[in-house]
Amino acid sequence: MGLFSNHKKVCPICGNPTPRLLPTKIEDMPICKECDKKIDLPDGAVNEMNLERFRQYLTFYDQNQTLRDTFNETWRYDFGFGGGSLLLDTDHRLLRLRDDERALVFEVSAIKSFTIKEDSTAIYASGKENLKCHESDAPDRVRAMSNLIEQFQLQRQEFEWMLQRQDAAVRQHTRSGSPMPTVIGNEPKRLTTLDRPTFDTKGPVRQFKVTLNLQHPYWSKMQWKVDGPSFDRDDPSVEEYIEKYEKKEKKLHTMAKKLMKMMNPEAKEDWV
Repeated sequence: MGLFSNHKKVCPICGNPTPRLLPTKIEDMPICKECDKKIDLPDGAVNEMNLERFRQYLTFYDQNQTLRDTFNETWRYDFGFGGGSLLLDTDHRLLRLRDDERALVFEVSAIKSFTIKEDSTAIYASGKENLKCHESDAPDRVRAMSNLIEQFQLQRQEFEWMLQRQDAAVRQHTRSGSPMPTVIGNEPKRLTTLDRPTFDTKGPVRQFKVTLNLQHPYWSKMQWKVDGPSFDRDDPSVEEYIEKYEKKEKKLHTMAKKLMKMMNPEAKEDWV
């Protein structure tokens, strides 16, 4: 019987039947799918709740329906596959931390502060009145890698030249009908395309990190990460890297401006 029994356990919150397989549990008691769909909490938070605290959360969630009904997306930032999204309603000064209509909606007053970092350095941060902006030296640092990229390009050209010479020798032996000599002793091995060198050096910016510090009954912080740009492994270019960097940085700058304007419509930018 057990798994295939018709006698399902009922949800201790609302009395609905609960799923037999992998149900969410509160105080070791399974809850129904309807209650489970209302969970929009930081990872692990629901595991620390007893039934009473979970009921209080559900009351809060139901009251949040007014904001969910009001929310109308005007701008979003998608952090890539599996990275999540930040959605803004700049008209009503609301935000949502997940791309899910069932997710909680936050009023802008819930934001205590925010920072956008380039690796460990803050490039945008909320101030008391204005947006604090720090000019990045990433473009200068990538330009300083020009000599390294030029050395790789020379190495790559030399490899292609050697490969062409080898291929020409193979064709010549094929036309003459004589067998190719075997590689013996300390002679260099025969080159293949697998030996082609690649540029595996990392760029100056490894990662951007967006952090929202919140004053909220259930959320204290939200973080997202964005991978920095990368070089083309076969044909690295300073200009291409800077173009990729500026595209990412520009959109993060837009996010910072929109958040700051939601927090303070009169906010301006203070550049350092």
